[in-house]
Amino acid sequence: MEDFRIVDAHVHLYRDLEKEKQARNIPGRRDRDRWGNADSVIPYMDREGVSHIVVVNFYPTGIMRRVLLRKIPEGLSESERESALRAVERQLADGMRRQNDWLCNLSQQQPRIIAGIGVQKLLTPEELVEEVELRAAAGAHTVKILPGWFHEFPNDRAFWPMYQRCAELGLSVISDTGTIGLGRHQAHPDEDNKICYGQPVHFTEVLQSFPNLTLVMAHFPSAFWDERIELAEAFPNLMFDISGGFQGEGFSARDGRKAITEADAPRILRKVGIERFMFGTDGPHVMIQPCLEQFLRLDLTDGEKQLILAANAHRIYKF
Repeated sequence: MEDFRIVDAHVHLYRDLEKEKQARNIPGRRDRDRWGNADSVIPYMDREGVSHIVVVNFYPTGIMRRVLLRKIPEGLSESERESALRAVERQLADGMRRQNDWLCNLSQQQPRIIAGIGVQKLLTPEELVEEVELRAAAGAHTVKILPGWFHEFPNDRAFWPMYQRCAELGLSVISDTGTIGLGRHQAHPDEDNKICYGQPVHFTEVLQSFPNLTLVMAHFPSAFWDERIELAEAFPNLMFDISGGFQGEGFSARDGRKAITEADAPRILRKVGIERFMFGTDGPHVMIQPCLEQFLRLDLTDGEKQLILAANAHRIYKF
């Protein structure tokens, strides 16, 4: 089989081994097998034949907020507690910014690591724009949002100025668009119906309003893939990665039986357009070998495989 050039277009990375172990407590995984940290990632890439990785930052706001809230002393007055809660949110925002700064600095030192900063509504609309401008100047190539994790609708108007600035700068926006974070609507917590903040249909207004913005929907094969296909037909500025894989024998895809099957994958990829897909693992939680083996056994031509494995990522993320 041809030895293809490989870009892993969906990776999460940690500052060191201990941070990776805290974030990814995977039973049975040895320290020597962990590669999702700044010290180990380049040797891993060399060993696995990966030319570049696109790192999409994830700041664990939920965990950090719980830690900080536990430090607020009891017995505060109402105004003192409100002040303490505002201070917690400022600390979280500063932590997110520091993580983006770290990743951009790492990318400058290691050009094979492509920086994708993470943003949340911890920042005001004006601060979101400032963060994007600052990190773009430092070499960021994409901006990651996570509606499901942070219960933030992608069509929230607070993101509108950021989307506009990303389009002007030529930065793409990448987002999880699956079932993660399924929960009750924040405005109606007592209702029985649950809301999926990252459901693809919630991006319709974004795609309509910003036709010059490249939007990447991660985990294309996962649940709601039919909605992604419908949106792809309507909006040529919509791209995808296939991190999470397809459901097949010996491979459990993200969302399991709700995901596209391995047998159906070639037909559906071609229907949407091979030029719109990027290979990704969602590592380090997911290891590259089973993902790569599944992709390479798909009934695609070598030319189609090379586009998805590397060429499309170079074009979409502009590196």
